[in-house]
Amino acid sequence: MTVPDQEIHDAQEEGFANLIQLRQFPDTLYVAPALCHTRHGAWAALNQGGSGQPGDYVPGAWTIYEDNLYSLVAPEASRLKSIIDVGRIDRLETGEWALSENDLRRRRFVQLLNGALRDDLWGHGVR
Repeated sequence: MTVPDQEIHDAQEEGFANLIQLRQFPDTLYVAPALCHTRHGAWAALNQGGSGQPGDYVPGAWTIYEDNLYSLVAPEASRLKSIIDVGRIDRLETGEWALSENDLRRRRFVQLLNGALRDDLWGHGVR
């Protein structure tokens, strides 16, 4: 009995979902009502108020989804505070997102991790 060539080819293919092993992730996910409805609109607002000072830093580990800002960095410690309702920041455990059975929730968490990785690599001169 012979196996068709396509089956042999399929069995030999190997895929990589992640290229970097994740050893740990931040403990806290910050969620707050956003004053902007999209990430594009948020960037427009953020770019209007920057002075270039260290406190004006905008981290990369954030996104806007369903009118909420999600961030792995405390938004009140950066210029992100200008695009949220600071009095309504919720702090959630990231483990609930990282290990969630909800695919969409996990994808949003991975998106935040990708932003954090870009920030880290930028700090090491990787562009």
